[in-house]
Amino acid sequence: MAEQFIHKYVLEFGQPISFYSADNTNTSGIGLLQATSSQDTAISYANVKANGAVKLTQHNVSFSIKKGKDASSDTTFTIYNISDNVRKFLEQNNGKKPLLVFRAGYETDIDNIINKELPILFAGEVIQVVDSFNGTTRKTDITCASGTTAIQEAYSIKSYRAGTKPSDILRQVMKDMKLPEGTIYFPANTDIGIQKPVVYTGPSMEFLRKYGKEQGVKIWIEDGTINAVPTEAIAGTTVSAFKISSALNMIGSPSVMTADMSQTEKTSGNRQNITVKTTLNGAYSIGAKVVLESKYHSGSYEIESVQHDGTYEGDEWSSTLELKPIDGWEKEQ
Repeated sequence: MAEQFIHKYVLEFGQPISFYSADNTNTSGIGLLQATSSQDTAISYANVKANGAVKLTQHNVSFSIKKGKDASSDTTFTIYNISDNVRKFLEQNNGKKPLLVFRAGYETDIDNIINKELPILFAGEVIQVVDSFNGTTRKTDITCASGTTAIQEAYSIKSYRAGTKPSDILRQVMKDMKLPEGTIYFPANTDIGIQKPVVYTGPSMEFLRKYGKEQGVKIWIEDGTINAVPTEAIAGTTVSAFKISSALNMIGSPSVMTADMSQTEKTSGNRQNITVKTTLNGAYSIGAKVVLESKYHSGSYEIESVQHDGTYEGDEWSSTLELKPIDGWEKEQ
């Protein structure tokens, strides 16, 4: 008999906090923690709740979480029949954004022994809450995003002399965001001192996106962390790789994202951006490396975006990845 996998979740709302004080110093504590991963960062989000929090584990919840290097689409959670007290908790913040952490995954007997907590699929802020009713059924749609407060409030006043490395400029402005670092990788062979001085005054994220693009670096916020990787996928940007195959976790077959669907990699020799659907995995992160094994598409890829979808009372929980080929696409054993 096939092993039965039971999916479960923990959805936690924390109290909103002021990201900056009047003197423009960080007061949240989020950026001051020495987080070692996005998992630690999201935990810090959940722990910032001096006035209490709400934790849900049994309500019927559906979710659609989209993450990408470009500005990600808003994340949506739908919760059925929450109590008036929970709804009041979401309303009492006078326009401030409550923090939200969502963990989900599969539980087996061995997982109960080995894994202390479920993987984090999302950590961010509540943007909007809308109720609707169908008879006695209350449907609550919650729209969220990650890093919105930092994007809105972080401000930089910077000047750099000729000869400064672009990576040093980007790292210093990233510090103004006051968010823990996620994946940071600047290729040494392109990190050459600037020829002209750089002066900037304005929103920190606006500079990071524009100047990063000029330097061939994509910068984004994911689950409360600031991230930066080269625009072009490069082998070796991550220590380990996720394994994806039909035998392990793949649902269906990879699909090509380009207009020309007439030839596969095997027949044309050209690698293509593809979409792959797998069983739900909250550990997938943007910029991470994937080793794919399939009939027509195999080799090393970089995750460009990931979308997690599921319904607590439904059967299929999935993660859909947009993958970009990495130069040097030999299979890894």
